[in-house]
Amino acid sequence: MMANSITVSAFHHSVPLTSSPQSMSTSNLPPELLIRIFRLATSTPITPKLFHTDYRPFYDPPDEVEREALKDADKTASALVLVCRAWRRLALEFVYESIRLNHGMASLLQSLRSSAKQGPQEAYGRWVRRLALSVIEHEDPLNPVTPLDVLRFCPNAEILVKYDDDLLPHSMSGANLTTIKRLDWWFAHYRDGTHQFETDEDDRSRGVDFLCEVLQRAPNLEYLSLARRYAAHFFNDMPTRLENVSTLPSLRTLRMEFLPAMPFRSAVEALAFPRLRNVIIDSSMLRPECSPILENPGIEVVELVDDHGFAEEDSLPALFSVCQHLRELNYCIEYTCPTQPSSPYPSLKCIRLNIKQNPMLHFASWNLEAAANAVWEHVDGHFAMYKRSSFPSLESVVLHGDWAKTVADPRFRALSEALEGEGIRLELDT
Repeated sequence: MMANSITVSAFHHSVPLTSSPQSMSTSNLPPELLIRIFRLATSTPITPKLFHTDYRPFYDPPDEVEREALKDADKTASALVLVCRAWRRLALEFVYESIRLNHGMASLLQSLRSSAKQGPQEAYGRWVRRLALSVIEHEDPLNPVTPLDVLRFCPNAEILVKYDDDLLPHSMSGANLTTIKRLDWWFAHYRDGTHQFETDEDDRSRGVDFLCEVLQRAPNLEYLSLARRYAAHFFNDMPTRLENVSTLPSLRTLRMEFLPAMPFRSAVEALAFPRLRNVIIDSSMLRPECSPILENPGIEVVELVDDHGFAEEDSLPALFSVCQHLRELNYCIEYTCPTQPSSPYPSLKCIRLNIKQNPMLHFASWNLEAAANAVWEHVDGHFAMYKRSSFPSLESVVLHGDWAKTVADPRFRALSEALEGEGIRLELDT
């Protein structure tokens, strides 16, 4: 189900609402059709990324541009509920499915609390599936509203997100997080001189205390994303172990992005992942030496992010040497060096290729024709790898993203025919 991310701070119950939009051409539309229209109006191409708790290939967390697009969709959802009572009833779900906790938390809490008093079927909190923390400072330091205050009114919440601009040390002590299935966690990082951490201890933790408390209280967590965006000196000062966390019993998908070898990553690597099946990694997980996480015998799917470090020739051989039972390998073709495995790799059945553009490859030469040929040679090098002699069980190569220009090139026909000759299907993701 697609959904919309929104800040519920602009919601004013004092705004007068008409009973129905009689002057509008939509007044006679059936509710089911109106809901569909509202869904389309409040969705963006990236909204599916927000709500999946299982692994989906190449579903990266929203970047800054995408987050801005979501904010634009927020305004539409906020407007819909103010049109009339009929529209308000239909559009409330889109307002509350995903709530971003920053400014307006006191107003949000008041809405959740007052609606809950009307009974479970009227409580706005029943719609909430995702909470995103982006709190720079308390609006009222003397009477702060915490994420835990909000979470208590959200019995169906499945996803927690802690962005790197979330600077406050939120406590999850006493929280019931049994419904939480996904946690996307970023190292906290203040971006200017006016926003600082409250204490030196918060500065050192950078949200690790919050991470530990969530992991302790979320036994049904299936998807964990750990990432950072900014290099900084503080990583060596971070905790060397995750307090009171030893096993993630239900975790099936782990994303580790831009966490070079350091004490914190070692603390994560020391955890037990008895049900781990899917890992999403950058090149630091393969060098200077492979992360112990990749030695987990249950891993069946590995996805490589768009990291220039995978341009090294030893990237794929290193992965094949440590992950012995991969069923599926997914990577960005323009970011990854095509290198044959040193010996046949029998378990691999599917390869998924994302054609996300690598600027360093496309603009390696000022001569546009030479650069285009270099890109094509790179693609050709990958397809030349896909042979039965190297991957005896390979059944399909699936193309993700906009391959139209590449597929239209006359040279692509030879690549597809070569795959067909090997008995390997070429598919386009839809």
